[in-house]
Amino acid sequence: MLNIKLATVLAARLMKLLEPGLERVELRGELRRAADRLAGGGDAGATGLPAVELLLLPLREIAAGYGDLAAFDHYLGEMAARPDLSPFIRLGTPRAYDQRRLIVTLPQHGEVICDLFTVPATDEWTTALLYQTGSPAFVEGLERKAARLGLELQDNGLFRGDHSLLLHDEADLFRWLKTPYRRPGERD
Repeated sequence: MLNIKLATVLAARLMKLLEPGLERVELRGELRRAADRLAGGGDAGATGLPAVELLLLPLREIAAGYGDLAAFDHYLGEMAARPDLSPFIRLGTPRAYDQRRLIVTLPQHGEVICDLFTVPATDEWTTALLYQTGSPAFVEGLERKAARLGLELQDNGLFRGDHSLLLHDEADLFRWLKTPYRRPGERD
């Protein structure tokens, strides 16, 4: 297991490597919450994480065949095959349709699993990020709040009936739900 500071550094380097093929990329899950607590001067809590996890939205040109993610897989394969990266990065077996896995070898820490979770469309980004950052109890609380307001919060959007509401970022989502914004580190 990595400590949170090292996991955050590794994630930032991976994000930089992946960036040319992505519209967006962000930390996800416990790593995002812990990194936010560290950035705010707080205690990150756990001393280790089982994996580095990133949420990403592939460029439309790269994800042209998104139905099977073949184009994005090809992009990852080319990246992992680069002579400067191949000694350190290899592709792992994905565990789900929307997940890809990289295995990074760090000289003093061994192999680190890096899971990449893809979002299929820009308009799903904000809610996907929320669902993959907040604890289940936190997200369920927001779902109940949305229902009281006549809305439906799902991992692929915020809806009023069949109409998807425009969300530029998580702050927009909290405004729609008439709830004060909570930073990732406050979403346990």
